[in-house]
Amino acid sequence: MQLHIGIVGRIIYVTSIVSLSFAAYRLLFKKNSIFANFYDYFIIFFSIMAAILSGAKAGILLLIFIMFTTVFFGRKLSTSIKIEKNFKRISIVLILFLIPAAFLTIIIQTGIEDLSSVFLSLLLRLVHTGDVFFMAYPNDMFSSLDTYENGFISLFRSPIASLRLMERDDLDIHLGIQLFRLYFDTDMITGPNARHNVFGLLYFGFIGSLMFSFILGYIFSFVRNKLYKKMKPIERNVILYTLLVMSINYIGQDTSGQTIDYLFSTLIVFTPIYFLSLILIKTSKTSKTSKTSKIV
Repeated sequence: MQLHIGIVGRIIYVTSIVSLSFAAYRLLFKKNSIFANFYDYFIIFFSIMAAILSGAKAGILLLIFIMFTTVFFGRKLSTSIKIEKNFKRISIVLILFLIPAAFLTIIIQTGIEDLSSVFLSLLLRLVHTGDVFFMAYPNDMFSSLDTYENGFISLFRSPIASLRLMERDDLDIHLGIQLFRLYFDTDMITGPNARHNVFGLLYFGFIGSLMFSFILGYIFSFVRNKLYKKMKPIERNVILYTLLVMSINYIGQDTSGQTIDYLFSTLIVFTPIYFLSLILIKTSKTSKTSKTSKIV
């Protein structure tokens, strides 16, 4: 579950994806020496270490997904089979590394040393993927939640609060946190993700939830497929497409708490970076043209 993040968190989210995607693109698509790619190797190594130390068991899988999306769009620039083979080798190594890393994370976080108990804890984590359903549906528990009357305000509460259009205290608490507190007497900021079908049913009713889920599915398909075909095959779009896919990938898992938040972060952080890069590229081309004309 993704809670409200400040401007620093938004910058870290965007720049971490941009850096890893750019590094993966340079390593896989550009033929440079090891020394020339030193920065790119460092970025990937740093990303792997950050994923492990963060304690997120899916951290390395997210790194693989970022690189996969980069390669997927990069195929529009180069159709070399060697690139995909190299990516597959990297993915296999990272996945093999992921298994012991996941067990090590569980051992550090829980203090469990028995291997069978660690394995059981990992299986339980997979079961908890659906925790919002067995917390919300039995005994009609989600009807007890304190919700804002306008579902769209709850859906876009992150940008609304960030832009100070409404005070954060006036907005309803994340659906997952409320569910968690119905079962446990605690003020901990934790709980299940507000999955699209539960969120839609709560805020828009039965028929409205069907339409809500359909619209989210269409948006997901548009970004993953239609936008892929419409975007020009240039290097800047490799990073932009990767950012959009990474954000939209959470649309079913937690639309309000993750997807909207990530898309808003992309808008306010990546947009100035994107246009600044255009200015620098144009300035660089103008400078080169000026130097060439002087030589001639």
